[in-house]
Amino acid sequence: MWFLSAASAATLVVDQTGHGDALTIEDALALAVDGDTIHIHAGTYVEGGLTLPVDNLTLTGAGPQHTIIDMSSWENASAFELSGNWTLVDIGFVAPLKGGTAVYYFNRDGGDTDVGVIQNCRFEGFNVTIYPTGPFDTLYVLDSVFVDPGYPIMTGFIGPSGPLHVENNVFVDANAIVLEEDYSADTGHFVFWNNTFIRGACGVARPGYRAYSTLEFKGNIAAGSVCGVSVADDRGDTVSHNLGHGLDHPFVYGENIEDAHDNLEADPEFCAWSSEMEWADMNLRLQEGSPAIDLLPTELSPSGSDNEGGSRPIDGDGDGRALSDAGAFEFGPARVCTSLPQDTGFDDTGYAVDTAVIDTQDSAPVDTQDSPRDSPADSLSDLPGDSPSRDSSTPDRPEPEPTCGCAGVGGALILPGLLLLALGRRRASVSSSCRRFAGR
Repeated sequence: MWFLSAASAATLVVDQTGHGDALTIEDALALAVDGDTIHIHAGTYVEGGLTLPVDNLTLTGAGPQHTIIDMSSWENASAFELSGNWTLVDIGFVAPLKGGTAVYYFNRDGGDTDVGVIQNCRFEGFNVTIYPTGPFDTLYVLDSVFVDPGYPIMTGFIGPSGPLHVENNVFVDANAIVLEEDYSADTGHFVFWNNTFIRGACGVARPGYRAYSTLEFKGNIAAGSVCGVSVADDRGDTVSHNLGHGLDHPFVYGENIEDAHDNLEADPEFCAWSSEMEWADMNLRLQEGSPAIDLLPTELSPSGSDNEGGSRPIDGDGDGRALSDAGAFEFGPARVCTSLPQDTGFDDTGYAVDTAVIDTQDSAPVDTQDSPRDSPADSLSDLPGDSPSRDSSTPDRPEPEPTCGCAGVGGALILPGLLLLALGRRRASVSSSCRRFAGR
């Protein structure tokens, strides 16, 4: 990992069988020092209100379908209350009661060099899934899936530099991602590239109240939703090369954005999707011939990967040019439609199958079967850049400065100043299962 050198970092193992360093995530956090990695073996962990006592900490799971944090006993709390520099990779989160927050990010000391990373995680339920408030320097949300959340991401009081980078994610039956910032006009740049928004409200909503950031929304798909982007005014935003289908209103709703161009209205031709389909039955890969294939121009097609970790861009239409597709999944010869989505370890209640359940109130070892990760997480030194113009260069990551402390959030959240239409839930019935439609 990129935070500290290998010589100064250790790996702690959470194993419910008693063969690791700790039985619970909470116990492992108590043992950690700056720069450590905590690897959480497969299992369902009934834990919440977890805080990071140190900086530069990485938590990895055995995959979001195997390592599950269950918030059923923590209705109005946060799974993680984070500050400083941190990384969450390959972890699943479920909130059966549809309350609380999965990740609450608060920078108590007000520094501007903090970096948070969420990669290949799975979230189901929650009132506000990810709630960054700050200021903080950067938050990356990559390659993840959000199913039936209230608000998948809601920013609050992001400070002078605070960019947010959201790429290669899938959002199903969600309210809008709500962008609210602090009172300063000198705030960050919000980047949304190559995401897929299915049903629900608008993909992103930025009210006029306390909203000063610029928005870059490129290469996304919004299908069966209210709109793609809802804004109260144009702040030098860019909305381009997106694909909308079956929207209630124009892709950009509310105030016109001057730099909105090359947005296409067409059926994305997913492998398996309809406005009434259960989430577990969806396959949001692209069919051959989809208008989303190779939709982005060269300058928006840097070398990288898609939601499944496959290469991006690929020459999907056979014209000799490798260009990125719109949406979270890149079409390619090896990624064709299958008859049924892959079952990736969730039963019909949303819990991982063939894994033990351990509650922090009872830490006695129990039997479980760990499933090793299919592949290690990509080096986080290859995170996409946050510059307004997308290119293949990756800026040097700042040296993190230690921070301490964090704050919790709970209960209902009141969102003033929002466009009511953007927040109207268009909830379709979805399975309580959070199955991966195409495995890594």
